[in-house]
Amino acid sequence: QAETESSHVTKLINFFSIFCKVRHLLAHAHPEIMSEAQFKKAVWLIRNGPKKDSSNDEKLAFYKYYKQATEGDVQGAQPWAIQVESRAKWDAWNEVKGMEKEEAMRQYIELIASSDADWENNEALKGYSE
Repeated sequence: QAETESSHVTKLINFFSIFCKVRHLLAHAHPEIMSEAQFKKAVWLIRNGPKKDSSNDEKLAFYKYYKQATEGDVQGAQPWAIQVESRAKWDAWNEVKGMEKEEAMRQYIELIASSDADWENNEALKGYSE
């Protein structure tokens, strides 16, 4: 019995080790694959995870990288200054005009990681599926 459990544990450890190596190789061979998967996970966590008190600047940073990653360069004319929220969003998005999709995804991921280095293990992500 103990030998069988030990054998299962060893197999599980070996599997996990191989999984980690494959993930590492994928990340270096095709960083866009990992970035896209991490980006989707990060977006899901921001939308569905625990709410945090964030400054407007933090919210705008997430917004601009999200929009650039999902839609590309800012569209439409700059809103009037009297339209405070719309203008702030447009201006933030315009700051990253020309940024590549992959870079915008990386920046979004870095934003979430800067406030929680272990964000990928957040309890809320147990409800996440691709």
